[in-house]
Amino acid sequence: MADLSFDSKGLAVFTAKYHGEVTLSKKKWVIVCSQPERRYYKYNGEKIPTTLINPDYVRHHKLNPSQFLYYKKFERYRVTETVEVPLRSGFCCVILKEFRPKGHSE
Repeated sequence: MADLSFDSKGLAVFTAKYHGEVTLSKKKWVIVCSQPERRYYKYNGEKIPTTLINPDYVRHHKLNPSQFLYYKKFERYRVTETVEVPLRSGFCCVILKEFRPKGHSE
């Protein structure tokens, strides 16, 4: 399984190309992966840092300017621990939510 590594505080730390250090909480990851339509996410965790560090596109969310969408095209996704399938339009999208630069307090 392509699982993520979380530190003792329950955070996975990644570097995003345009936003520097970002985190994902284990609590949020469990919530995201527990949704039936996202059941395969847990097998593709390694796509998160790849998408953040080397995105094909980065966009502002149309309705929420504090969110950024990082997109990366992938040819294949795992649907189980052992089964990988090709994708016709296989983009991974990682959403950076409520981004605040370091030292910014609001």
